[in-house]
Amino acid sequence: TYIVGTTDPVVSLDPAGAYDLGSQQLIGNIYQNLLAVPAGGNKPEPDAAESCDFTDPKTYVCKMKPDLKFSSGDPLTAEDVKFSLDRMLKIKDATGPYTLLGSLDSVEVTDPTTVTMKLNKVDATFPFVLTHNVGAIVPDEIYPADKVQPDDKIVGSGPYKLDKYTPNQ
Repeated sequence: TYIVGTTDPVVSLDPAGAYDLGSQQLIGNIYQNLLAVPAGGNKPEPDAAESCDFTDPKTYVCKMKPDLKFSSGDPLTAEDVKFSLDRMLKIKDATGPYTLLGSLDSVEVTDPTTVTMKLNKVDATFPFVLTHNVGAIVPDEIYPADKVQPDDKIVGSGPYKLDKYTPNQ
């Protein structure tokens, strides 16, 4: 059992509704992203992705690792990645990080294990954007597409599962 504490207030445990430090500390432990910057590192490396590369200056393609699962037991799929990014842009929560996806034009599932992201401009920082909580992957079968998930219904695939959360403590 690990107890994670912060003196910063937590706005939301749903990545679509949180761009504050307190929330990010918990979100980074509960959810998984396609890419992550390892401790002491300075470049994105695969996390939920097996590989990610630009196929041209405005197309970014990620191949998923096999057999990933959410804490609910449901499989983590390329469809969940598409859902998560589309959802972030659809919700556009005022307290969320959706503006970081300003260069993202569209997301396609090009096969069951591959996600293709089309950008509206050349953006060499896009892999770094995907390491942020804006790129946290949520399950499409559990999270609503048009509103923030309640904090007591959080499901992720990160290193830790939320067992209990008490707001303002």
